[in-house]
Amino acid sequence: MRPDELPRKWRKLGQQQRQLGAKAQAAVLEYCAEALATSWDRFEAEELSVAEAARESGYSEEHLRRLVRDGRLTARRGARPKSHLRIRRSDLPRKPAKQPEKRDAVPSTDGYDPDEDARDIAQLLEADR
Repeated sequence: MRPDELPRKWRKLGQQQRQLGAKAQAAVLEYCAEALATSWDRFEAEELSVAEAARESGYSEEHLRRLVRDGRLTARRGARPKSHLRIRRSDLPRKPAKQPEKRDAVPSTDGYDPDEDARDIAQLLEADR
């Protein structure tokens, strides 16, 4: 569950608590839901430097600048001439997380070893020199 989904869940739980007569517990859930929603909105609206945006998104600074130049990413500059780009966190593209490479749990029974094959090829290439 993502953090931005929690306020809705907590509000729903608050309604259930209220229906059961647990007004104090309902009030706590509603208060926490509102506080988290407000904090999350502020977090998402924060403007980042290109370097900060690169660290958070997983893309390089140059890639993000290219997206801005191409009009595919919204950014703004400060009021002063030559001020740095600022990108809202909520506008950032997110690079997909790398999936771990699948390896067979059981070694191959056909006798083929790709690592040994690579070493053999490297030795053949060295011999040809």
